[in-house]
Amino acid sequence: EMLKVNTTLQSINVDGHPLPIKQLKGDEPTESIDLSNKRLNVASAVIIASLIGSNSVTKSLSLANNCIAHGGEMSGVKALYEMLKVNTTLQNINLSNNRIGIKEDNGNYVAAPKRPIAIAEALKVNKTLTSINLSDNILTNHGRDMSGIIQIAEALKVNTTLQ
Repeated sequence: EMLKVNTTLQSINVDGHPLPIKQLKGDEPTESIDLSNKRLNVASAVIIASLIGSNSVTKSLSLANNCIAHGGEMSGVKALYEMLKVNTTLQNINLSNNRIGIKEDNGNYVAAPKRPIAIAEALKVNKTLTSINLSDNILTNHGRDMSGIIQIAEALKVNTTLQ
C-alpha cells in the first residue's frame, strides 16, 4: 500500500532486479512492461500485482521465465490473479514457465491445482484480456491432476475476450 502512494521512489529491488515502480503504477506511461527472465520470486509478484492493479495505461505485461510460484508459495500467484479480477487495461499477460501448476514438497514436485483454479476464477470475470500465456507451467502435473485445467476450460466458455 505504501508503494502505491509514494511519489518519489523510482524502483525497488527485491529479488536482485529493480522493479520499475513508476511504470508499474502507470505514473510513467508505458504500454508494455517486460520483466521476463529476471529471476523474480514471490515478493516481486506481490509488489507487481499491487501496483499494476490500478494502472490504466499498460496493456501488456510479461513475467515469463521467473519463479513467481517458487517453493510452492501461493501468495505471488494469488496476488496476480486477484489483480486480473480488477485490472481493466491489461490485454496481454505472459506467465509462461513459472511452475504455476506444481509445488515442491520434500524435494518432489506435486500438483498444485488451486493455482490453475485461481486462474480460472480470474478469467471468468476479466473482460479485457485478449491473451494469456500459461505455457510450460505443468498445469496438470504431467496429466495426474486435471482439475485446474478443467476449470480453465470452463472459464474459457464464459470469457468472451480471450482469443
